[in-house]
This record gives sequence, structure tokens and C-alpha cells, in this order.
Amino acid sequence: MISLTGYIAGVLSDMMIQCGISVRKIMQSIGFFGPAMALVCLTMARSPFIASAWLSVAVGLKAFSHCGFLVNLQDIAPQYSGVLHQHDKFASVSLQNNISDQAGAESVSSNYIRKLLGVYDFIKG
Repeated sequence: MISLTGYIAGVLSDMMIQCGISVRKIMQSIGFFGPAMALVCLTMARSPFIASAWLSVAVGLKAFSHCGFLVNLQDIAPQYSGVLHQHDKFASVSLQNNISDQAGAESVSSNYIRKLLGVYDFIKG
């Protein structure tokens, strides 16, 4: 789904650029608010099929944010965009991804430390 909507978002953003419309804010708004609204609708799904459809829509609309966010590095600092958004042949090793991934890693390790210290013992009852 994300590849299909990514293609649609790319074609739409190219047409908007040709018409002289500011693309970045519009695409990021669709890419951020679209999945948020789809996830709100997901909470009201009555069947697994409908829930799966809303989840697919949420992931698909996320592709619109790539048209606004990933080009940001090339606009701000074109001489450093390769370093900031570098892709290795094994994995994505970009500086921006590494910095954002640290928050997730720290939350997992802090939960592990809390469990070791017994902070969650009052929940077990």
C-alpha cells in the first residue's frame, strides 16, 4: 500500500511543483494528519477486515510525509545531504535516523532497569 500511495504522492507533488504550489507543508500535513485520522477510525472498526483496511490506509498515507520530509535535507544543506541521509548497502546508517532511534532504545533499556529494580512490583498485586 505504501508503494502505491508513495507513487501517487510523488506524481501529485511533481504536478504541484509544476503549478508553483508549495509542496512540503501540504505533503507533510497529509502524511501526518492522514494516518492520525485513519488510526482514530481504526479504534471504531467493528471487524478485523475493516481494522486491517484502516491500518493499511494509515500506513499508506504515511508515504505522503516522505515527499515533504526527506527532501528537506537536500533543500537545507545540499552539500551535506549525503552524509545526513546516507544509505549503506546493509542498512540505513543516516545520522538523522540514528539520533531518532536512540529514544526508542533508551525507553526499552529504562523499562528493563525498572523491572530489575522492582518499580513495577506494585502492579503485580
